[in-house]
Amino acid sequence: MKRVLIIGCSGPKTKEENLPLALYTGGMYQLINKNLPDVSEHFRVLIVSAFYGLIDVDNCSVLKPYESVLDSDKKVSEFIESHSQAVSDIMASIPDGAEVSIILSKRYRDALKGCLIAEGEVDASRFEFTHYQGIGYMRGALKNTLLSGVV
Repeated sequence: MKRVLIIGCSGPKTKEENLPLALYTGGMYQLINKNLPDVSEHFRVLIVSAFYGLIDVDNCSVLKPYESVLDSDKKVSEFIESHSQAVSDIMASIPDGAEVSIILSKRYRDALKGCLIAEGEVDASRFEFTHYQGIGYMRGALKNTLLSGVV
């Protein structure tokens, strides 16, 4: 069973339509490309997108670039209202006992967890929603996760 990696989208994106892991070009994605360019071979990658909701990289075609950020509590609430059912459905597909690494900034983490709580179909306590002090901690956690995912 593949481990699950849940990360956020990034502000920097390509200008053209692309597959999710190629669309996003921010620092976390650069770190993935540098350390584990074939990340989907080792992890089931889920991306919390401010625009698209929760993207399952293995089951997604090309995406159009967009400009949307979860940069306020209001936007997090709107995300939960718009995406909670789809997010819960994808999270419910994660088998019990799967190793899940959630590496998200506060608002993206709150949006993901809020969707699970809103629907009530998936026990949010199954997942560890770690609070990271900043991007440096998130990058360190991501790098450690990537390197530990290669068997």
